[in-house]
Amino acid sequence: MLFVPEAEQLHLTDRLIVTTEMGSYVLTGIILQQRLPEHFEESIHKACTYITMGNQWYVCDIIGERVLGHALLTSPKKTIPLLEELAHHPDKWIVRTIGVATHYAVKKGLPATFV
Repeated sequence: MLFVPEAEQLHLTDRLIVTTEMGSYVLTGIILQQRLPEHFEESIHKACTYITMGNQWYVCDIIGERVLGHALLTSPKKTIPLLEELAHHPDKWIVRTIGVATHYAVKKGLPATFV
């Protein structure tokens, strides 16, 4: 994310997400994914906020794969407890995104010890 200063990245995702364009969800997911190493919890929180705001299956799937799925694949020990918490979330899209994230991570090679 060298081309967008770190301090402006979430402002950009906030502006992208309100356009409700299909591509805005993809770009937002990629930006949050790139922020995971340095801003793990914040990126997961923003992803869940955007998924709830989107209130559509495709928003859940697009952002869920790119953020929570990637987090599970690359940091399973850190992500699994978060997913366990999200399983009790009142929003159906957040609960759904656990399956989306798991499917993505397994498909991309999540070690069997975490499945």
